[in-house]
Amino acid sequence: MVQAIARQLLVERLDELTSRALEQLEAEEAAYASAGRDPVQKREGMRRTLELALTRLAGGPVPRTVSRATEDVGRERAEQAFPLTALMHSFQLDLRTLWEAVLAEGRAHGISADPDFLDGLIRVWEATEANSVEVVDAYRCTERDLVGRRTEVRNRAFSRLVLEGEHDPSTVAEASTLLGFSEHVALTVVVVESVPTGDPALSKVDDALRRAGLLRHFGWMGDELLGIIGHGRCDQGAMLPTLGPFAPWRCGVAKVPGLALTARGIRFARAAIRRGPNSTRIRPGQFVQAENMASELRK
Repeated sequence: MVQAIARQLLVERLDELTSRALEQLEAEEAAYASAGRDPVQKREGMRRTLELALTRLAGGPVPRTVSRATEDVGRERAEQAFPLTALMHSFQLDLRTLWEAVLAEGRAHGISADPDFLDGLIRVWEATEANSVEVVDAYRCTERDLVGRRTEVRNRAFSRLVLEGEHDPSTVAEASTLLGFSEHVALTVVVVESVPTGDPALSKVDDALRRAGLLRHFGWMGDELLGIIGHGRCDQGAMLPTLGPFAPWRCGVAKVPGLALTARGIRFARAAIRRGPNSTRIRPGQFVQAENMASELRK
């Protein structure tokens, strides 16, 4: 019974249901109402997802024109940085729209109290839930890809900054834009020797710096973990305790007055490590700091 109604809705009322769903969505979800997207594209996206749900409900073969509807929506919303909660809400409204339409047709045909009809209503939820799962999967997959690409671009900019920044202002400007640091902000440069790339110490330090509201970037070059930390309103002494998880390794820090001097700060920090204790470890909370080395490290 429900399958037959779904086939009828596909043929006779798909455009009407699309209009209704769009009206409800823009009335109830502010993120969609303010998105400023092309109305034609917005309507087409809604129509395709409803057609896919109804086709699943009807039990027929899925047309090629709508087979990727949920994947397309999930990918596009992730690329637009559209809130996932708002996207999920839109598919809840799809369920409401189809549920109400199927019930109305059941009443019109005098079968709304029929046990077979009532049992079949679960398929409305199953069809829209399948759509919802697919769109979320596509959204999260695209989001991971975008984060990976942004991380790769930032890491390349940081590597160029370390290798070329002292002699190339354009490299410094690019790093400033991509890493989010002002070119002239005071930085603490960090060098940690031999930290395994999968060690949780980095994520612990990153979380601590984030909670302190400090801008930071870390990246591996060879067997060293290199980092830059913007001081913000925090002086270096107050910032150092956030580096506590690096204590199991030899760690040096140095302060420089601007992004262009990142490579010099790395040399200072390395020299500080060499001048530090002879042991291979630094006690928890203790870091070797570069002080007054400018005359020794002109290169």
